[in-house]
Amino acid sequence: SSEHQAVASATQNCPDLIIADSHLMDGSGVAAVQRICADKQVATVFVTADPASVLAVMPEAVVVQKPLEPEMLSTAVRLALDPQGSASFTDRSRRTLPSDPAQPTS
Repeated sequence: SSEHQAVASATQNCPDLIIADSHLMDGSGVAAVQRICADKQVATVFVTADPASVLAVMPEAVVVQKPLEPEMLSTAVRLALDPQGSASFTDRSRRTLPSDPAQPTS
C-alpha cells in the first residue's frame, strides 16, 4: 500500500485502529498516520524493524519491533486502544515492545 492509498482509505472508512509499518512501498507509514490523525484521534500501532525512526517523529507511538510474536501485537493493540489503562507503559521506553517477549524493552 502507498501513503496516498492509506490516507484515502482511512478518509472513506474511518478506522478505530491503525496497524502500520513505518515504511510503505510509496511513502511513509508515519506520515500517513499523521495525516489520518490530523483531525481525529485514531489508536495506532506501528510494526517495524526500525522503532527508532518512528519514535523520532512520534515519541508517544506504540511500536512493535519486527519480527513480531502474536502476543506482542495483542499487547500493543490493547495499549493503543486504552493508553491510560496501564501505568507500566507510560514511559516511552516501555511503549516499544520487543519482538521476543523474553527480551527487555529498550
